Amino acid sequence: MMISFPGLFGAGLGLLIGLVNRAVLLARLQARIDRLQQEDEVRAQNLKRIMPVLRLGIFLLTLIGFPVAGYIAGSL
Repeated sequence: MMISFPGLFGAGLGLLIGLVNRAVLLARLQARIDRLQQEDEVRAQNLKRIMPVLRLGIFLLTLIGFPVAGYIAGSL
């Protein structure tokens, strides 16, 4: 299988977009937890409990999924 240079460019661009998206999503999630701690401690604790799963999902989507989609789009 040949490596496509436009595909690699697309993967790099996808990685950059993924990094920015990841930072935004994690910041919004943390802000949500902070806001919930002031309003409803039980819901905040539930969100904190599932936070590792959410972080893993965000990682997989943004830092793996975006570059793969970028590579595919660039190599077409």
